[in-house]
Amino acid sequence: MKKIIVCFALIFAGCCLFGKDAGFTLKPEVLTKVVQPGSPLKMTFKWTCPEGYVPKAWRLVAYVPNIPSDFAKVTGNKITPHKMKEWSSVFIKNWIWKIPADKVLEISTAKWPEGDYKMALYILLEARDAQNKVKNKMIAENILFTIKK
Repeated sequence: MKKIIVCFALIFAGCCLFGKDAGFTLKPEVLTKVVQPGSPLKMTFKWTCPEGYVPKAWRLVAYVPNIPSDFAKVTGNKITPHKMKEWSSVFIKNWIWKIPADKVLEISTAKWPEGDYKMALYILLEARDAQNKVKNKMIAENILFTIKK
């Protein structure tokens, strides 16, 4: 009986823990899936969140297995190593603290090699509670695109 109660308590705690983020979703969209080398990468996003939250900042991160192998060498971007190689990353854009009114985010692809890309778009949402205290929530989703002549 004690084991059953402990199992229910763990399941309930897990539901509470993971249920908190259920109201936050991000759906990014790359406006041009095949980008000419050097042309800007343009993307937009839609989100759902609890009332009061608004997007405040964005950033773009690439994990090394998801970009062309010569990306860092060609662009000069620094790889942040991780003990698990699949988690080694390149910060393409660190936090940009301005979200355009039309929600179209743009980044230059100058010097980027041709190939298939999968990057993580992070959006920082902000709200204020009744005591005017700032609450933040970061959400992320992958974007897919190709750079090809």
